[in-house]
Amino acid sequence: MKSHLEKIFLFLILSIFTFLALIIKEESKVHENNNSTSFSVLSSKKINNQKYYAVNTSSSLMPGDFLYYELVDEKETFNTEVLSIYYYRNTKLKIFHKGGVVSGTLRKSFTIDKNWSESRELVNLKTSSETVAVQVSDISLIFGESSIQVEDENLPVSETNILWSTYQRTFDVTADYSISEKPKWTLQRPDRNSSDYDLFTPPVIYIHEGKLTTRVPSVKEEKEDLEPFGLKLISANKTPYPLLLVGWVSSIPYFQLLENESAELPEKIVRNRVIPNTYYKRKLNPKPGQPQLVACDNNDSDAWFVVESFEVQPFKNAKTGGIKPVGIATVKDYISNRPPFKINSLNTDAPAGDFHFTFGVSFPGIPEEKLRFTSVDLGKTYTFSGRDFEITSLDLDSRRVSITKKDPRVPDNISRIFQF
Repeated sequence: MKSHLEKIFLFLILSIFTFLALIIKEESKVHENNNSTSFSVLSSKKINNQKYYAVNTSSSLMPGDFLYYELVDEKETFNTEVLSIYYYRNTKLKIFHKGGVVSGTLRKSFTIDKNWSESRELVNLKTSSETVAVQVSDISLIFGESSIQVEDENLPVSETNILWSTYQRTFDVTADYSISEKPKWTLQRPDRNSSDYDLFTPPVIYIHEGKLTTRVPSVKEEKEDLEPFGLKLISANKTPYPLLLVGWVSSIPYFQLLENESAELPEKIVRNRVIPNTYYKRKLNPKPGQPQLVACDNNDSDAWFVVESFEVQPFKNAKTGGIKPVGIATVKDYISNRPPFKINSLNTDAPAGDFHFTFGVSFPGIPEEKLRFTSVDLGKTYTFSGRDFEITSLDLDSRRVSITKKDPRVPDNISRIFQF
């Protein structure tokens, strides 16, 4: 009776193990199929004279990771290291960094390589409410569509029977239940002595920073402090547009130049007659009381503006209920190259007013200087003591200005965003 129970018990154990092995095998196949077919590498292209491969879907590959691929008819897996990754402009990315997580649209294309932790570059993401700048060295992971540069420049992208993966695949292992002999315990090899001392060797003890140690203290390398960025925002003021609509005769408007006239002395105000659809520029050295504007050709490099249209409309005062005519001129400014805007005879501050910025420029051992520019100077470069400062971006809605510093002694450019 006892022998029959032992046989039944042994049969149940073998049946349970066989059932569990089949379930694990099927789940492994499903998991492998679901993950290996969703990722593939498309055709290659040249970017910055380097060969890159386009990826068909969003991924979280980072430089230093490995890309795995396998031919369907073979069992050998190949791998190649990811050297750098190129992200295209207007690509939607999700960036994990030291300050948290930010998702948005990439404002400018950029490349990240294996040394990104030492980069000083900034990545700008446009979110639903603002533009966020992230330091590349603070990034831990980027998720989104990209093109990758790998160590193997001859990937078999033309093959159709190939499986791509961002992880190393494991092949099915069938359990062998034909073992009849009982396993025997064997004597394991003793651990090798990794110590620098023998059993009776007295150690040399050091005291370093109040602690006991058996290793010689290493000398800390003092890193040279980097030069400061050198810019500080002093002021950002909005100034009105220098043309003021002061009257009209029939369909001809008259303008006053605010920057040259005094509102406290109305008898000296000079009214400049401006004919619509005629280009005007500033008159050099005008005599007192004479117009400061003179008509010119549209090819004149000094052409300032043109009044594209002028009309007179009735305006009702909300407080008094009275009605008075108001002149409205549509102006196109060719110096700032901004879209056409309107100037009316009631508003002394046209919407085309510029922002005037003043920055302090200072470096160790060099007297402080002033950097002044306006909101129409985007893209201009100013040089101070061998350093170039370029106005790279200006967002008047979020009141942010980005300036890039270029120093020939430093290989990488440095950018800073100033809030005003």
